[in-house]
Amino acid sequence: MNLPQGFNCRESSEDGQTLFSIDSGDGYAIELSNFGASVRSFTVDGLEITVGLPDAKSYRSNNYFHAVTVGRYANRIKHGKTTVEGKQLSLPINNADNHLHGGPGGFHNLLWEAHLVSQLVEIDGVQKNGVGVIFSLDSKEGDQGYPGNVKVQTLILLVKDGGLLFAYRAVTDKATPFNMTNHTYWNLAGAGKDSVHQHRLVLDSVGYFDTPTGIPDGTLSAMKGSAFDFSTPRILEEVIAERGVAPRPEGVKGVDHNFVIDPKAPQTALALVTPLCFTLKTEQAFKVSLRRAAVLRLKGLSMQVLTDKPGLQVYTGNFMAGGPGRNGPLAPNTAVCLESQLFPDSPNQVEAYKKIGASLGFAQAELDSWDGILAAKKLYQSMTYHQFYKA
Repeated sequence: MNLPQGFNCRESSEDGQTLFSIDSGDGYAIELSNFGASVRSFTVDGLEITVGLPDAKSYRSNNYFHAVTVGRYANRIKHGKTTVEGKQLSLPINNADNHLHGGPGGFHNLLWEAHLVSQLVEIDGVQKNGVGVIFSLDSKEGDQGYPGNVKVQTLILLVKDGGLLFAYRAVTDKATPFNMTNHTYWNLAGAGKDSVHQHRLVLDSVGYFDTPTGIPDGTLSAMKGSAFDFSTPRILEEVIAERGVAPRPEGVKGVDHNFVIDPKAPQTALALVTPLCFTLKTEQAFKVSLRRAAVLRLKGLSMQVLTDKPGLQVYTGNFMAGGPGRNGPLAPNTAVCLESQLFPDSPNQVEAYKKIGASLGFAQAELDSWDGILAAKKLYQSMTYHQFYKA
């Protein structure tokens, strides 16, 4: 493959996994793995800002979902029970009394087919080169209790000038719950060097769902004026110090809540342009409108998150138990995840969520997808974009 100017790539293997090391030549580099379609490393001018496990083998028992692509259903489904087209599903319980992130054998725990690709992207009319990996997976009928045979593709792309793109496409032959995200843990101070307490976070959000048992009760709490008021940049330590997180033992503190992105947040048009690297093709163009969801900042580095999803799970690594990591122990609050997704338990709470969404001004076309059910032969596609700035 002919690489765009400035890019360098190297392919290697470890523990039966294929690793792809990509450098854009402007200070940004990434390492991707086909196990879990995951981001093993992301560096800015040589500084490692993702928190991960010590070696490839460790990812085969990845209890904290480090770096991985999550599916079929990101976040929780209450008691692992929901109904699709009149049939009740029983999904495996792997988080207290709930089904989490697709179950113990979900997308995060599988080997994907993987191919290095070059892809041109257009961001608000400006074209930029990117190099990354297209990951492909066939999830069979009955996988983790889900109905339907699903073909899934995930593109993780390092884009020139500090961009990181996650793009997803899928199609199923039977209706199935479906809601994908990426679960990379970030620490802008450098992995293993400090907590995220001094990071500043601002959210383009109108409210959040409190989750005392991991499952919202269907009511929206206003963000502004609350303990979670991220309407202006907020030091995470201030929030973490106030919040105990159930259902873990008393003393565990942090954020693990789903925020509703403001439908009036600033928008960015993003499109994949020729050559389109997805082999799962349709006549439908891969062009979306992304809303700004969050900006995370520490000293001279910031990360902006843009997404076409309505929800953002903010998780400050509260439940990491101090085991070994690649750059130090995996202690609570040593990283933060910003997971773009639908809302927790959407298949069971869709009417409550739609009512809230309509009152906030979300368009009906968006609300129609909030049930978290991918219909047979309907194309699923979604993008989330991280833009890094060194100032």
